[in-house]
Amino acid sequence: MGSLVINPNTVLKAYRELEHRGIAAGRPGQGTFVHAAPAVVPLAELTGLRKSLLGWLRAADSAGLDTDGMAALFAAALRDFDERRAATAAPRGAQRPGEQRPGGQRPGGQPLGARDRTA
Repeated sequence: MGSLVINPNTVLKAYRELEHRGIAAGRPGQGTFVHAAPAVVPLAELTGLRKSLLGWLRAADSAGLDTDGMAALFAAALRDFDERRAATAAPRGAQRPGEQRPGGQRPGGQPLGARDRTA
């Protein structure tokens, strides 16, 4: 029977990522414990996001960007987004004040009025 070799650095990196995402927390002398389930994005929302992204890709293509240019622009925008999110110290997936929640709700579950909805 073969043996399994696991690099300790890989394990450490995985634990750090789980802690960064707020899914697990280490307790000195006790171990690491899971204290939150990872966020799950509903399929309908993923489908809508993909549709929006495809529209952006079509616009970028029409503007003359090639695949590498699109990837570079997206990567730069994603870095900017991550830096701004880190500056607000909100965990990944957290709703920010004024953001529309799924189902047309404000934070706390209050429904949005017609003037609150975005097109």
